[in-house]
Amino acid sequence: MNVTFDFDSAEVYTSFVCETAAPLRKTLANETLERRQEILRAVIESARKYADNSTGIVKLSNEAICIVGRR
Repeated sequence: MNVTFDFDSAEVYTSFVCETAAPLRKTLANETLERRQEILRAVIESARKYADNSTGIVKLSNEAICIVGRR
């Protein structure tokens, strides 16, 4: 199953990741404010590689593997 995530901008994507990715949140918590801002700028710049040039929308396609089991 393919899953596509659309974000209005690289900044919106970065905000989403910061709210949902526990390892990133833990990493940022141990950094100074200046270093956190530097890391977030790097995430934003990386996300811009996936942005539509005309709209700025970041679209990420993923594959979800679903498994169901019964006893």
